Amino acid sequence: MRKTLIVLSLVLIAFGLVACGGGGNGNGGGGQADQVAAGQQVWEAECAECHVQGGIGPELNAGNLAAYGNAQALYDYTHANMPLDAPASLSDQQYWDVTAYVLHQAGQLPGDTVLGPDNAADVTIGQ
Repeated sequence: MRKTLIVLSLVLIAFGLVACGGGGNGNGGGGQADQVAAGQQVWEAECAECHVQGGIGPELNAGNLAAYGNAQALYDYTHANMPLDAPASLSDQQYWDVTAYVLHQAGQLPGDTVLGPDNAADVTIGQ
């Protein structure tokens, strides 16, 4: 009976890890799709009002983003200056997520990249 409970517990833990994404990459365990989806939520709540056509901020397309050169520079600028009415008010992860979303929408986020401090300087924009 005890052996059955241990096996059942291990199976439930394994299912829990799979359901939660397994962890390990700094954004809750998901891949690029999860980070981009989380970034879209931040974008819609904090950014879209100003950065859509006709808003007070520029549209964040590949041409406009190329001036940053890489994802780290874009993250640094965004973290320090956005949202305009409350700079640096989001969590670091929210800034990574929204940076990934913006780059993804502009076709500038490579492959299965999950954006973060370890790889952002290597993600070039406008190439």
